[in-house]
Amino acid sequence: MTFEEFFIELEQGRMLDARKGGLVIGRSGPDDDIPMYRHFGKGIFEVVGLMQGGEFIVSKLATEKHREWLEEINQEKGERPAALALGHSPVTSVINTNLLPEWGGLWISHQFVVNRFATAKWLDELQWRNATANRDNVAGQFIR
Repeated sequence: MTFEEFFIELEQGRMLDARKGGLVIGRSGPDDDIPMYRHFGKGIFEVVGLMQGGEFIVSKLATEKHREWLEEINQEKGERPAALALGHSPVTSVINTNLLPEWGGLWISHQFVVNRFATAKWLDELQWRNATANRDNVAGQFIR
């Protein structure tokens, strides 16, 4: 996809910016079906993977800072993920893919995706680590 095509998708609401990370909601079926697009240079964007609602996408900075812990918790699997207790969080984004058309996607940049089971178990910690790793985030103003 060229930059021009990508920008049109973004401007028309068929693409969401997920580079800061956050909890992805929507499209929570058994299959990964939310495409993730990454810029490869020279104005070219490519699909680098698929994800599903209920997973947490970690920012590039938090991924770099916490990769070992992320890989460890992402090994945790279960029959069914625990129900997510969604509440307002002043330190994280919620990325609502319910608003996207079919095959609408997410704009990412070298980020880690945490599976649904681990996300449900570790959501508070994921939100906090993601927020405090981003330099321009105001999360430092909040007490845990």
